[in-house]
Amino acid sequence: MTAARKPQSQGSRELMHEMSIWATQHRPKLILTEYMRRLVLAQPPDPLEFLKNEIRTNPVVPGPYNIEEPDTRPIAEQEKRLDVRSLNTKKAALRRVFDRFANKEGLVKVAKLLVDCEENPTILLEACPKHARDLPLALEKVVTDGGLMDWNAFRDCGLLCLSQPGLSPGQEAD
Repeated sequence: MTAARKPQSQGSRELMHEMSIWATQHRPKLILTEYMRRLVLAQPPDPLEFLKNEIRTNPVVPGPYNIEEPDTRPIAEQEKRLDVRSLNTKKAALRRVFDRFANKEGLVKVAKLLVDCEENPTILLEACPKHARDLPLALEKVVTDGGLMDWNAFRDCGLLCLSQPGLSPGQEAD
């Protein structure tokens, strides 16, 4: 018999999302894989010294995140998942989500927004039903200063996300 899992605090859930965002943006697995590849190819007598030297003199810098992954779904399926609302309607929906989480300085803590939207999916389902799963993934990829995002960055990320076919079936647009 296993014990019931104790619910995590809001702070721990935010920290988990912040770590996930960091890993998404910095791709440590890709970096470590490249250093291990170099180590195996070189087979130096002192592996630690070799790695220290590689990190100092020839660091691995991942290229930009590959945003353009081909959508292999049939065209008819993609068309069903497009958000065909007007630009102003999309901006207003994004603004409602942003304002719900914005602090006094007009900034949103991305990790808190992601945690709250995970706990209450209705927030995004009402604002962008066909992109309720896409928007959090898109927000994780945006590099922010201290995990805070302003309206312009949020809007631009949201509009870019809403311009593509969504992952969620959603409902028909009004």
